Amino acid sequence: MERITGRIEDKLILHATVGELAKTIARAVGLGIRNDEETFTGDPKKDVNKHYVYGLKGIAQLLGIHYQTAYKLKRAGMFEGAYTQINRIIVADADMILDMYNSRMKRKKRN
Repeated sequence: MERITGRIEDKLILHATVGELAKTIARAVGLGIRNDEETFTGDPKKDVNKHYVYGLKGIAQLLGIHYQTAYKLKRAGMFEGAYTQINRIIVADADMILDMYNSRMKRKKRN
């Protein structure tokens, strides 16, 4: 029987936890895994403190507006470049969304 040590590389797969296995796979493949304590990105050059929101509901909650209003603003192109959409999945950079929305509201108040 093999002795179990603290290093994941020395364990049998059946003795590893799901978290240990996921971190090992992510490290080997270069993918990022989000942890509550820290964020692992595959690329060290990327900002690890970025805040993302997911979907139109996330954008609406971030801005404190209704879902339909967020939908109309997105369709109008106001958030262009601040989000990525693949099919029905939207991932948006919260800081960019807030900056774009606040600049629009400032312009709207001036008029």
